[in-house]
Parts: sequence; structure tokens; C-alpha cells
Amino acid sequence: MGEFTQEKNCYANPLAAHLCYFLALGCWISLNAERLKSTEKLFLLPGAKNGSASQRYCNQLSEIVLQHKDIAKNFLRLSHFNGHGLQKGSGSHASPVTTLPPSFVSVAARGEWSIGKILDVYFRFAMGSDQYLGRILALLDPSKETFSILPPHWKDQTHPAVLRGMNQCFSGVLAAHSSTSHDPSGLLSLLLASMVYHSDWLYSVCANHPGHPFQLLPVLNDEELLVELKGLLTLEANDHVPMATGVPPHVEHQQAIKEVHAVCIETTNTVAHFRNDIEKAISEAVDAKVASKGGVNLSILGDVVGSLKAELLEKIVSPFAPVIMMDLMVMCLP
Repeated sequence: MGEFTQEKNCYANPLAAHLCYFLALGCWISLNAERLKSTEKLFLLPGAKNGSASQRYCNQLSEIVLQHKDIAKNFLRLSHFNGHGLQKGSGSHASPVTTLPPSFVSVAARGEWSIGKILDVYFRFAMGSDQYLGRILALLDPSKETFSILPPHWKDQTHPAVLRGMNQCFSGVLAAHSSTSHDPSGLLSLLLASMVYHSDWLYSVCANHPGHPFQLLPVLNDEELLVELKGLLTLEANDHVPMATGVPPHVEHQQAIKEVHAVCIETTNTVAHFRNDIEKAISEAVDAKVASKGGVNLSILGDVVGSLKAELLEKIVSPFAPVIMMDLMVMCLP
């Protein structure tokens, strides 16, 4: 990307750790916290030329494909899998992923693509449309109510355990940049929340790949703190993350329909038992009314006879209970 680019709205994916941008960025910053003390450039290594970070990224993508080339070659030409192709692929995914996709203008603006000199003047970047596009590029499903899911965040971001976790994971970055105009503390707090939320997945990667860099993540090496941090996570709106952005009306309708559907099922189940409940209530009310007047009906008579029968059986059986128990014990002996 060039120097002058539009801002991009990026979203977490709590439903899939391997697709979660917040998790990936949090792990990268944590593992490079010492280097980032002296620079704001996340991916450019010391002494490297501008543009080398993007080239290294493209090379790493190619290496990933080569590791799985027997599978990947069934879907694309390996020579076509590169950074530029990935950018175009994202644009292709965003447009047909739903029957109500983000506008073409927002897709073009996201990719920094011109739509013509005249149209570039009159059709500009819009926050709402880019937010919707950001959720789609996070690979959240726009056909499900979970599309509006919030990122993992803290019930109280000032809790001592959260601050301790921040210092463990991002100490160098916080020390160097927290007092500047671009203080990253708020962002790092969200990134740490995703790291804690997906910590089980991180552990599984470490177990399956000995020597993986994830084993160096401080948050995974303090189990007591990690357990405490998990208890402080939430996906519900609060002061830390007050609302979901980039959610189109049809997703809100899906959520409302799901709630109505749940009420309908509950009503159906209630009505199914309504007749039996009414019959029982009426019968009990009639019996109570008759009994209060000193009268007797078939139901009351049945209850009285049943009670007397149980009382007689108890008096008959009680004296012989020890003998019966002895007989049973003898029968059970081998």
C-alpha cells in the first residue's frame, strides 16, 4: 500500500481463532515488543528498506502454499498465489458473499483502487460501509445473527489483572509509546483480550508444533494470571465496547426473528400442557370446595381409601419387617 491511504476498519473473529486479525496482531506485537520500543513500524525490520516488509509477507505466503502445495494446487495456480492476488481475492469475496454486499465504491476504496477520475471525485470513503466491509473481510457470516458479534473485551479494563497482563505482554511498547499522542493502550487491551479468549487454540498450536514462537508468549506462561483473565472477559456490550458497528439492518432483523421464534416455541409448549393444567386445577378446586362443606365425592373418597390402605399395609408389615429382612439376606447369600 502507498503512503497516503484511507483508514481501514478491522474486526476480530471470536468464532475462529485462525481467522482472527486481533489475535494475530496481538501475538506479533507481543513477540516483537522489545523491537517496537524504538519504532512505530510494525513489520519493517531495523535497517531494512521500505517495501521489504511487504515483500517478506508475500514470500511467507508463498512458503505457506508450498508446504501444502498438494492440496492448494487443486484450487489455484501456485504462481498466482501472492500478496496482490490475496488483495484481489478479498475484493472478490466481499462482493458475492451475500445478496446484500457492501457497495462497489467501498470495496474499491478499501483496495485503494481508482474507479475513474470523475467518480473518484464524487464517490468517497464512507465509514459505515467500510465497517460493514471490515466485518465481511474478518470472515464473519453476514447470513447469521453472529455477524454482529463483539470482540472479546474486558468487564473492567482497569482491573489489576488486566494491567498486569498488559505489562507482561506489551511492556516494551507501553513503556515507549503510552505517553505519546498515539498511545496504543486501548488497542493493546483489545488485542490481549483476544489472545486470552483464544488461548486454548494457542496452546494447541504449541502442542502440535514444538518450538513454535507462540511458546514465547508471556500470557501463556503464567497460568494463574491466564485463568484470572479468562474470568474477566465478556462478549457483551459495556463501557469498554459499547456497541457493534458495521451491522446492516437485515442482521438486526435476523436477531429479532430468532427472539420471536424462541417466544413462539415457548408459547407452543405452554399451550400443549394448558388443557391438562386446566383439568387438574378445576378438579382440585372442586374437591377443595366439596371438602370444605363436609361433603364427599368420588375423588375425595378415592383419596381417603388410598390413605387408609397405605396405613393398614404399614401396620401389617411393620412387625414382620426384621424377619423379612433376614429372609432377604439369606436369599442373597451365595
